[in-house]
Amino acid sequence: MAAPDRPATVVVADDDDLVRTVLRMALSSMSLTVREAADSRALAAAIDDGAVDLTILDISIPGPGLAANIALVREAAPDARILILSGDTEVPASEAPLIDDFARKPIDLDELRSRVSHLLGTPSASTP
Repeated sequence: MAAPDRPATVVVADDDDLVRTVLRMALSSMSLTVREAADSRALAAAIDDGAVDLTILDISIPGPGLAANIALVREAAPDARILILSGDTEVPASEAPLIDDFARKPIDLDELRSRVSHLLGTPSASTP
């Protein structure tokens, strides 16, 4: 998790610009550092330094697929939590054991903040 001297870092990986913008704004209101990625290549760059506490990963960003993206996160930041967002009703059974949480899109922003707080082990923050 985040070092005591830095805010938690969250990567938002989604190919929809509007979704990334809305999630970034909601997470920034929690005093989190937010990095964005529109595809697997950008995800790899966003997590390259390993200083990532949580990755919010769209189930179908452009690239090699969900399993490969999860493996990419786990390799670069083994302690990072992974929250999958999807319009699908559930995460594929083969990937379910590899993630920490799953939520359906569209996600209510208060629910997002609550899930993020839980995953990061921080007190829930309400909208300012």
